[in-house]
Amino acid sequence: MGEISIKNYQLFENAKSTTEALKDSTININISIDKQKINLSNESIFMGPISENCCEAIDYLQKINNSFVEDLSTLSNIITTINGNYKEGDSQSLDELLGISTSSDNGVLTASVLGSSYNLVNTQANVLDYYKNVIQGNKVYQQSGNYGDQCLGFAYNHAWGIYTNDTTIKASNCKNGTPVGKNFSRYTTNSEKDFLAHVYNQISQGKPCVIQVIGSKNRQSRHYVTCIGLKNNVNSASELKATDLLIVDSYDGKIENVVAKGSSGDGRYLIKGTDTRNFKSGKNSYNYGYELYYIK
Repeated sequence: MGEISIKNYQLFENAKSTTEALKDSTININISIDKQKINLSNESIFMGPISENCCEAIDYLQKINNSFVEDLSTLSNIITTINGNYKEGDSQSLDELLGISTSSDNGVLTASVLGSSYNLVNTQANVLDYYKNVIQGNKVYQQSGNYGDQCLGFAYNHAWGIYTNDTTIKASNCKNGTPVGKNFSRYTTNSEKDFLAHVYNQISQGKPCVIQVIGSKNRQSRHYVTCIGLKNNVNSASELKATDLLIVDSYDGKIENVVAKGSSGDGRYLIKGTDTRNFKSGKNSYNYGYELYYIK
């Protein structure tokens, strides 16, 4: 099997989750149709001459119901196929699927993302196994439910979970104010160089860290993600650039690279608190620079 990047693997994950959502929707529609059939059957008893129309309607609903049953079978088969082709198998084939390799000289776990290779933080957990089985497997990210503005809580839990290999974390426990937050200290600076040096030191010590990046609201809000690795050609803090960072996005739980500041699209890039809309509207609590939360 040729090397496939994490981004491509996520296409398979998205295909599965989309198909499962369609299946759930189809089940709900099917239940609604059954209820309508029962209601029509009950009403036809009292409708005299027009009961024949009710019977025709019931027959029509039954045909629709049969069609949905076939759709459910098809969707189930699709999910099984996705699982069979892209989720099952031995660890070697799964490693190839994710583009993972272990270097022979220093045992550092590396991942290929968008054509670049990254050294991943060395923690109690295998970072990518944790990502697959816990963050994605248990849907521990904001998009999995009604968790708007809770990005810091999710980023805390992603970083702490990877650091301690805590496989019990759930989305419902990741809101801002999560007890896990007590394990982190805050660092801010107006110097991007100093900020990146702190990130480099944390990753080098085997500690994922939480960093502030641009949010999605008009590209003027802040957002928090977890840094899990650096490009493998970075050998010192002085060499590290923002675009060398690999992150887990707390919003959708996906692994991605940090993009250049000011980039268009949905990519995440580093910002200061003073870059946000809230600071510009007069909120002094946003009067700070680059922001990092590191494990104590």
